[in-house]
Amino acid sequence: MEERERRVDAWKSLDDLLGCEEEVQRRLIALARRIRAAVTAMDRPAIEETTTEQELLGGRARDLETRRRALLRSLLGAEAEGKTLGTLLERIPAPHREALAARRRTLLDLARTLGTLNRLNRLLVERSLGHLDRFARLMMGADEAPLTYGPPRRNASSGRVLVDQRA
Repeated sequence: MEERERRVDAWKSLDDLLGCEEEVQRRLIALARRIRAAVTAMDRPAIEETTTEQELLGGRARDLETRRRALLRSLLGAEAEGKTLGTLLERIPAPHREALAARRRTLLDLARTLGTLNRLNRLLVERSLGHLDRFARLMMGADEAPLTYGPPRRNASSGRVLVDQRA
């Protein structure tokens, strides 16, 4: 009976751990939305704050993942090595399987949402950096590539430089 109680406690611990992972994912999603707002507003302090928070939450997510893998190994032994929760669900006792399967589905949905938000944020940052780069090149007269459908541009020595760099 003692072994059975230990296993029940372990499955409950796994469910609790997955609940913690779910909470971290939700916080990362909210943070990704704050990051988008900060980048859109070009709010440097907010960008720095959210980046720091993202690093901390990412570390927490990695820690939970490590703990989840260790718990699965303790419950299922070598069989759990290198496998995902989805592939192990059939080996989990029925009363716990449904709850863990539901947690897994929720975590997968959250991971997809987070992945989409991160891709959009990355595109936004890349676009913003591209605009800044083009603006800086224009200001320094380095943006001298010929136009695709127009006449070639005048060179920088023709006075097109917006900022005179001469001392």
